[in-house]
Amino acid sequence: MFLPLRPFTPSNGTEWEDLKNIFADLNSNHGEDAISFAVSTMTTAGWLALIVYTAYGMSAWPIDLMRGSRSVAAERIDTEQALEETRARIHGLQSRYTGRTSRMSSHDRQRLEQLEDHEHLIERRQSSLESRSCWDRCGTLLRPFKITVAALLLLTATLVVVSLVLTNIDKILHSLGPKMGYALPVRKLPNPIDIVLVYAQRVFPLDYILLSGFVLYFFLCSMAGIQRLSIWFCCIRVYKVRVHHTRPQGLLFLCFFLIFIVLALNVLIYEVAPQYTTYGSQHYWINVTRAGERTKSELVPCGISAPEDECVMTRMAMLLVRFFYKVWIFGAAFYWASWVFVAVFLIGFIVSVARRQPPLIVGEVESDDFYDSDDDMLAS
Repeated sequence: MFLPLRPFTPSNGTEWEDLKNIFADLNSNHGEDAISFAVSTMTTAGWLALIVYTAYGMSAWPIDLMRGSRSVAAERIDTEQALEETRARIHGLQSRYTGRTSRMSSHDRQRLEQLEDHEHLIERRQSSLESRSCWDRCGTLLRPFKITVAALLLLTATLVVVSLVLTNIDKILHSLGPKMGYALPVRKLPNPIDIVLVYAQRVFPLDYILLSGFVLYFFLCSMAGIQRLSIWFCCIRVYKVRVHHTRPQGLLFLCFFLIFIVLALNVLIYEVAPQYTTYGSQHYWINVTRAGERTKSELVPCGISAPEDECVMTRMAMLLVRFFYKVWIFGAAFYWASWVFVAVFLIGFIVSVARRQPPLIVGEVESDDFYDSDDDMLAS
């Protein structure tokens, strides 16, 4: 069931022996291994959704908030022009068959139906714009607040990407290699998020608040990415996610994707804050002897080589590292997926900056909406 672990000898034999001693009982619990294998398989699928939706949402969401949307006045002018052009096309097509509508060709009849549907859609957009005047004034007043929130979101995204890149570089230089799932016994390149969370752990419950904020941030970015990209399956757009217009099947797919994304977030947080998720702010004393000086005691952060009675590894890190030790291919896949995550974030940032300003009522009225509402039925 499990992939065999090929012989691999890291450059630092001490770290290798410490890791072997910690996980000496790997073959003792096959039930736990089976559960870990199933969870890792689903986490791999979650990384695909994390790369596509969360990475894009981290870049597109703050840029859209900074750019804002068009004003109601500009939208009304464009809508009125589009309505006049559509009605002129309908009138021109009908004038060709004045008095002999029954002889209209099938192609022209189909074209006429398309124009009438488009006219109906523009009228609904126009009525939606008329009810947005109050919201437009409120949006103008909240504009400075939106820019501030967008700047904070962009700063958070930058910290996440920088922390992820530093962790990956640290793994390239000091990990045990791909045949060990890029396990990193000792963190030698600290990153900003890891440092903040480790120091925040000293003030209870500040670290829990920050960690909950990061999880909520990733969740909201995932929602923003799904809303902007819609739900895709096998390169086919299945459902759109829109306010008050998402189909029940689309909501089920949305929840389905979010469950897999939450599984992948466990590994992403482990990658972003490795020291915090492994040992936290735990330290232990060691005796250091330098040339010409007396032996001194120094307080050092906990690592793989730390005594077991002084440093305790978290359960999440224990499960991940144990499984990477046995089925290294998942650890290697998650490592390279994190690089793809960074690449998609940068591509999404460039695309979001280059994209033009979105319409004010984007997603509110679409051509595939259900028009047989109660008012339409009463009117007919």
